[in-house]
Amino acid sequence: MAKILIVEDDPATLEALKSFLSAERHSVDSAPRAAEAIDFIRTYEYDVLIVDWEMPGMTGIEFIEKFRANGGNTPVIMLTGKSATDEKISGLESGADYYLTKPFEGKALLSFIRASMRRVAEITVDMIVVGNLELHPSSAEVTCDGKSVTLSNKEAAVLRLLMKNPERIVSHEELKRAGWADADVPSGTIRVFLTALREKLQSIGATNKILSLRGFGYRIE
Repeated sequence: MAKILIVEDDPATLEALKSFLSAERHSVDSAPRAAEAIDFIRTYEYDVLIVDWEMPGMTGIEFIEKFRANGGNTPVIMLTGKSATDEKISGLESGADYYLTKPFEGKALLSFIRASMRRVAEITVDMIVVGNLELHPSSAEVTCDGKSVTLSNKEAAVLRLLMKNPERIVSHEELKRAGWADADVPSGTIRVFLTALREKLQSIGATNKILSLRGFGYRIE
């Protein structure tokens, strides 16, 4: 069972999601506006956030970006009627972990919720060390010589995979499975994602480099 917050301004969609997920024995809270969702997050801990893109006031994209900027690591599933590739990239780059285009089947949503829960469970190892870089998966915090920065769940999952395999090349497919449930995530999204991750590591003085080996995959050194 997951504790889930739904952020959706359409009453019919909101009630349908609440009924469906409650029937699946999940604990569900809901907010019709991003501002109200922020109040919920300040008060409660959630396993998964389900966020609509188009909402009055603060959009879903703006909400996720603010949530991530403030250190929020909870997995986010974005719901939207937008299906163009550029729009999908925007959703993922804002910090969403998964992207569902309306209308969607309930089993697809449940699959993403299970994947989110597995990913959180997989990063419970106390600490992983490569060189002077230390990753604390349970808190998604990475430290280097006393300096630290908090990563998103997706960043922590990808970095964990690389740091657990420092002596070998991690394939593109392995990295996709670690960070994204969607196997069709554009390669441009991964490049932008890794650039942002490298910048975070550099901000704390890490000398470790994430190398991109064209045609093969990635490796940390």
